[in-house]
Amino acid sequence: MNNLGIYNDVDFFAVEDDEWARFYDVNVVSGVRLSRHYAQGMVEKGWGRVIFISSESGVAIPADMINYGVTKSANLAVSHGLAKTAGRNGRDG
Repeated sequence: MNNLGIYNDVDFFAVEDDEWARFYDVNVVSGVRLSRHYAQGMVEKGWGRVIFISSESGVAIPADMINYGVTKSANLAVSHGLAKTAGRNGRDG
């Protein structure tokens, strides 16, 4: 289960590149790493579940938390892509 996230209320124009990278690394890449570590074994065993806890902010991005919302949208994309890649042992499309 991937349920890690950092956020802050900040004006879009005030968020520096390093802060965008930090949010993406913590909120997205950490779940990618965890999934990559465990999902292959699940596929090999023919069973398993990878769960990403996202947020409504991934669908309706708040104006004061754009960087957070973008990472939660990315979590949804990773989750959907992983389901297509590994779901039913890679047979789901």
